[in-house]
Amino acid sequence: MNGKCVKCGADFPEEANFCPSCGAKRGAAAQYAPAPQQTYGIFNSLFSKNFIIAGVCLGILFAWIGSIIYIFGAITAIPNLDAIKASLVLGFIGFAALGLFLLGGGIFNKEIDKYVRVGMVVMGAYIIVATMNLLGSLMSLYSSYLH
Repeated sequence: MNGKCVKCGADFPEEANFCPSCGAKRGAAAQYAPAPQQTYGIFNSLFSKNFIIAGVCLGILFAWIGSIIYIFGAITAIPNLDAIKASLVLGFIGFAALGLFLLGGGIFNKEIDKYVRVGMVVMGAYIIVATMNLLGSLMSLYSSYLH
């Protein structure tokens, strides 16, 4: 029975240790090039149910802390610009984490019901796009304020 070289795909006898076509050692290329299933497995473990829940909770927590900082820093007699900046950064980090974990979990986690996954992808993409749109608007407003 003949085998196939993992590097060039040529046929060679099972008892051969090296490919007669390219000289590669049997199985050597498979050790260095990750298979698509291995890469997918990394994303699947990164977006497991527990990590999705943790990422969403951390995203909500960061956005909530940013809101609290904004309330106590901006809504005063003299608004604190550093508090406003910190609140915006925390809010953007929170919403970005929330959107990325929803989007990634919806794409890579096959254990979740397909309709829930579609909702996760839609909401994750919406949150990311809305956050980037708001960030762009604030940057434009900030640059016009400086000039």
